[in-house]
Amino acid sequence: MDKDNNLWILHDFVGLLKFDGNTSLNFSYQNPVLQNFFITSISTDSNGNIWLGTENNGLLKFDGTDWTTYDTSNSGLTNNYIKSVKIDNEGAKWLILYGGAIEKFDGSNWTSLHPSIPDSNAIDFSSITFDSQGNKWFGTCYDGLIKFDDTNWTWYDTSNYKLLYDNLSSLTTDENGNVLVGGYKGCVIKFDGTNCVKYDVSNSGLNSSYISSIVIDNSDNKWIGTLESGLIRFDDTTWTIYNSSNSILPNNCITSISIDSIGNKWIFVNKNVGDENNPGLVKFDNKNWSLFDTANFLGDQAFFISIAADAHGNIWGSTEGKGLFNFNGTYWTFYNTANSGINENYTTSVAIDAAGNKWIGTYFGLNKFNGTTWSNYTFFKYSAFNNFVHSIAIDKKGVLWIGTSGGGLVKFNGSDWIVYNSSNSGLLYDMVNTVAVDINGNIWAGSENGLSKFDGTNWTVYTTENSGLPDNNITFIAVDKNDNKWIGTHSGAMAVYREGGVILGVMNDKATTKITKFSLEQNYPNPFNPSTVISYNLAAAINVVLKVYDILGREVSTLVNSQQASGNYKVNFDGSKLASGIYIYKIAARSADAKNSFSQAKKMIFIK
Repeated sequence: MDKDNNLWILHDFVGLLKFDGNTSLNFSYQNPVLQNFFITSISTDSNGNIWLGTENNGLLKFDGTDWTTYDTSNSGLTNNYIKSVKIDNEGAKWLILYGGAIEKFDGSNWTSLHPSIPDSNAIDFSSITFDSQGNKWFGTCYDGLIKFDDTNWTWYDTSNYKLLYDNLSSLTTDENGNVLVGGYKGCVIKFDGTNCVKYDVSNSGLNSSYISSIVIDNSDNKWIGTLESGLIRFDDTTWTIYNSSNSILPNNCITSISIDSIGNKWIFVNKNVGDENNPGLVKFDNKNWSLFDTANFLGDQAFFISIAADAHGNIWGSTEGKGLFNFNGTYWTFYNTANSGINENYTTSVAIDAAGNKWIGTYFGLNKFNGTTWSNYTFFKYSAFNNFVHSIAIDKKGVLWIGTSGGGLVKFNGSDWIVYNSSNSGLLYDMVNTVAVDINGNIWAGSENGLSKFDGTNWTVYTTENSGLPDNNITFIAVDKNDNKWIGTHSGAMAVYREGGVILGVMNDKATTKITKFSLEQNYPNPFNPSTVISYNLAAAINVVLKVYDILGREVSTLVNSQQASGNYKVNFDGSKLASGIYIYKIAARSADAKNSFSQAKKMIFIK
């Protein structure tokens, strides 16, 4: 982006493009010289000049009118193959050249830099960026991350940063700790830590499509993306299907969904094999649809993988082979190995932390982007390490949990790396498909062999043999605000699970009838076998504890233990593992200021 907010884009096939928000101008077609150049990177300075790195033709400067070429014949360049160009706050151009050379050009003088680190002559530098203190950070193709503070060089590699690469595809969790997982054949599983509820073609609006994404909005609606049948909305009662025949969706291949701060749904739509329609980015505000066709920028073969919305409503997306993109509602910005510090154009996942940093997983490691500076963490120096990052989840403390394609689950707190795999933890398989963090901070990791829960100390394993999971191949997990986990599996079934019982639905105080008193309702059905629904009403925000006891007063289950807003609540209780008899369920609620308190108990009968 230049000082006039024009977007400058490098395209693999059509060359250099300038986009002002309305009109695209192709400079490669206009300029006979550029038609013979392969442009590798682009950067703009504070004066609006465009600087281009090329493959074997040196460095180009464009001031809007005239072009200037710098090469080995008229400058301090040691060779003409420039892999990356970045401009620091003082206007100096930093160049990475083929063969490991680094050049600095301040507009008058050229300086060749030689890192004073072991085996520096063998390092293949790939990217460069700058932090707020003026430090230069260099990414490499095989040797990790290097920092230069204008005096000293510091090398970060596998000997001091222990990131390995396993395969974690994707997980999502809601504020209440529920985990949702999507599967290959149109299944979703909602898992709350104890119980699973499975949704498939037999009991839902799901069909036999692969479930690629699940997200949950502030109203607890579940939005499910499929690769063949479009977008599905589930409000715990009704299934609504949006596809190319009843909406603006250009086709039914949905690969990722994200919800921004004001509730807009952003949907990646890709191009299926044999489909004539282009891929695109779709926005849905629950009433109106908007389609942003990305073919003008990425080509009609672009494949989008994941999407995330930041606190300002900007959309960040990963692509297969096209790098990372940002869309602010008007302008597109693309980051790839040619024009940024990202280490690989095959990006697999995007997560945004509380500070607004973007964490990007790629085929070759992890990247961090704070809006200005890029940091690369690559650990494929040795063949034993697999740097394919498949999924990223961030807990409340800002700690990253990274799923890899063979190295297990990796924990990164910003300085230290801890690797959990099938030999040192409760992970069932080292290829982790998806990762999520629930409301209580528990980590949920799904693999081809089942689901693992980690509370920071202990591991709990769930498979088809000891739980209600319909299939051990977990593909996606999301958690809703009631702490239900929604779980998708490869077999085409979706389940829902929550310790103590699944909370089926909530009507809050925005409903038509305002709740004026606290009450506990009689369960229904009663008697029951094997499950029943317990309903209660809250007249104000309050901390709620709902427990079940046997006739002797021994605690059987804790169904709810959390702060809840005013509303009507329904909780499912499953007694399938209990003996027939009379049970008592009791609610005890108390507000933090002690102004509101409520306690009530009722009997229910379980008959097998």
